Amino acid sequence: MSAFPARSRLRALALAVVLVAIAPVLVSSPAAAILQTITNTSPPTVTVAAGGVPEVGSTVTASPGTWNPSSGVTFAYQWLADGADIANATAASLPVTSALLGKKLSVRVTGSGFLDTPGTATSAQTAAVDNPTVRNLTLPTLTGTFKIDNTVGSSTGTWSPSGSTYARQWFADGVAIAGATATTYKLTAAEVGKQISVRVTAAKAGYVTGAATSALSTAVQPGVITNLGVPTIYGTLKVGQTIGANPGSWSPLPTAYSYRWFANGTLIPGVTTKTFVPDQTLYGKTLKVEVTGTKTGYTSAASQSATSAALGCSVSVPTGLTSSSVTTSKIRVNWTKAFCATKYVVSYRLANATEKTNVVVGDVSTYLLTGLLRARSYRIWVAAISADGVQSAFTPSILVKTAS
Repeated sequence: MSAFPARSRLRALALAVVLVAIAPVLVSSPAAAILQTITNTSPPTVTVAAGGVPEVGSTVTASPGTWNPSSGVTFAYQWLADGADIANATAASLPVTSALLGKKLSVRVTGSGFLDTPGTATSAQTAAVDNPTVRNLTLPTLTGTFKIDNTVGSSTGTWSPSGSTYARQWFADGVAIAGATATTYKLTAAEVGKQISVRVTAAKAGYVTGAATSALSTAVQPGVITNLGVPTIYGTLKVGQTIGANPGSWSPLPTAYSYRWFANGTLIPGVTTKTFVPDQTLYGKTLKVEVTGTKTGYTSAASQSATSAALGCSVSVPTGLTSSSVTTSKIRVNWTKAFCATKYVVSYRLANATEKTNVVVGDVSTYLLTGLLRARSYRIWVAAISADGVQSAFTPSILVKTAS
C-alpha cells in the first residue's frame, strides 16, 4: 500500500475495518451499504466586483454553491478561462491578470467527504475580461448664473486613476446641445426654461473610458429688454398727414416692435402700425405712441413717447361740384365743404380761353357767378383755403353753358 498517498491508505484501512465489522449485514442486506456520492444541489457562482464585468487588476471570488450532504464536505477549486484550466489557479479567489483579457471566467468546484465519492460542479461563465474602467469619485459640477447670454462653466469632478484626459458634452433638459463641448457654454434663447447639465468623459491609455454627468441646474432664466431712450413721434401733426414713430433705443436690440397709439390719453382702436394717417375725428387732440420691444428668450418691455402738440388740420379738396340756376349771364356753382377750410377760391374761364378769373369767397358752399356772356361755355373749378392760408388743389372742372 505504500504506493498510495497517506490519505488514501488511511481511507482504505478504515474501509476494511468497517467492512469486516459489518460483513454479516452486507451479506444479508446489500442496500444498507453506507458509501455515497457527494452531490451538488445549487451550482457554484463567481462574484465580480466591478459591475458584473471582471477587469484586469481586480479579483474574482468563488462561492461553492450548495451540496448534499450539507456538512462534512471540503471543497477544492479550479479556475477556467474560456472553459480551459488556468494553471495553478486553485484558490477560492483569482487575481485577474492581463493574460486573461477578453476571456470568460468560470470555476469548477470539487466536493469531498470522508469515505464518500467526490462530486464536481462548474459555475456559469462571467462576461469577458475587460481592461479596468476610469472611475468617477465625485461628480462634475456647474458654475455660474443660469440666465440667457450668461456663460456658465463646469468642473471635471474627480476620477481614479488620475492622469486622465477629459471631454465634455452640454445638455438642455437631457438633450445634447449641438457643438457644446467646451469647458464653458454661453446660454442662448433655445435654453430658456430648460435645465442644464454637463457630461464628462475621462479617458486613459489601458483603461475603459468612464463617464459621469453633473446634477441639473436651475431652469435658465429669460433676459429683460431695457429701454434706454423713449420713442419719438415724427411727421406733420395735422389731420390727413402721415404720422410715424421712432422706436427709441433698447438693450439688447429687439427683433420686433409693436405699436399702440393714444389720442388725448385714450387708445385709438385698430391703429397698431408704425405709421398712420389721423382722420378728422382726431383734430385738435394730442398723440402719444407706446412701443413694445420683443426678442426671443427675453421678457418684453414697453415705453411711451412724450405727448405731442394738438393735431392741426390739412385742408382737403372740396367735393361734389355742380351748377344750378343758369341764366344768360349767371351760373350758380355748389360744392360740399372741405374739412378744415375757412375760405374757398372759385376759378372760371371761357372754355376756349386760357386766362382764369379767381374769386375768393368765405366759408360757404355756393357762389353765383355774374356778368357772363350769353350762350357761352365756361369751365369752373373750386379750391379750399385753411385758416393758416394753405390752399388745397382744385376740384376737377365742370363745363357749363349760359342760356341763349
